[in-house]
Amino acid sequence: MAGPTITQRIALEGADQIKQALSQIGKAGQEAFQQIRDAGEGVKLSAIEAAAKRVGVSVDEMRARGAAARSTLDTLGATSREACPCSKLRCIENG
Repeated sequence: MAGPTITQRIALEGADQIKQALSQIGKAGQEAFQQIRDAGEGVKLSAIEAAAKRVGVSVDEMRARGAAARSTLDTLGATSREACPCSKLRCIENG
């Protein structure tokens, strides 16, 4: 059940001042956007792309080296456990 419709009229005091302020904000925003656009004109995307690829290669190399180091340490740990006559490594692991 819908009740009666209420209509309300809102009047702003200083509407002209508000319009002017919003207009100035719009102009400032447009100017700022233009400054950003102008600054971006000199950016060479190919240089950024090349740098990003170098970073990717570096990360891939670090990942490969980390995997190799882990493999070496895993092998070393297994060999140490097998070579230990008193099995202290196993005792430490089991508490």
